[in-house]
Amino acid sequence: MKELKKMSAKCNIRINKYKRLSLTIPKSSESFEWKDVNWKKIELRLNIFQNKIYAARKNQNIRKVRKLQRLILNSYDFKKLAVRKVTQLNRGKKTAGVDGIKNLNEKQRVWLVDNLRITGKAHPVRRVMIPKPKGGFRPLGIPTMYDRALQALFVMALEPEFEATFEENSYGFRPGRSPIDAMKQIQLCL
Repeated sequence: MKELKKMSAKCNIRINKYKRLSLTIPKSSESFEWKDVNWKKIELRLNIFQNKIYAARKNQNIRKVRKLQRLILNSYDFKKLAVRKVTQLNRGKKTAGVDGIKNLNEKQRVWLVDNLRITGKAHPVRRVMIPKPKGGFRPLGIPTMYDRALQALFVMALEPEFEATFEENSYGFRPGRSPIDAMKQIQLCL
């Protein structure tokens, strides 16, 4: 409970005198067991939603795109998936932000899912100087776990829309694209 209070203080969520979160949430922290979640089913549902967003954007149906994006952003299951990506799957899962929180146990992950809210304000980032290959240093900003989970959630909703409008032969920093694909395209054109 002490760690949850620490996290709530650092995520700007107040606990009132009755030991309840000031933001009412439909599910409690004991709403599900982290280990019992069917991740394949959630990923399949997300893939279906993303394909629908892609198709709607190709057909210039912006109203449907926004509706589907809102469904992704407000879905409890997709919030679980975003928290999982940030806390278990990403390479930087053990990197702490300004709040100092890095390794989350199952109870803390459930708490983070329950309290993930789109507020419009991000927490400050931790600045770390990393070395450049040819000497010198460059700054790197490391966001908090809470902000990283929100970013992952937004990527799930926004990426398919922009993939539909990108040029077909664009290969820089896109999912499912690599330098090998770019080299193959160059060979085809020659």
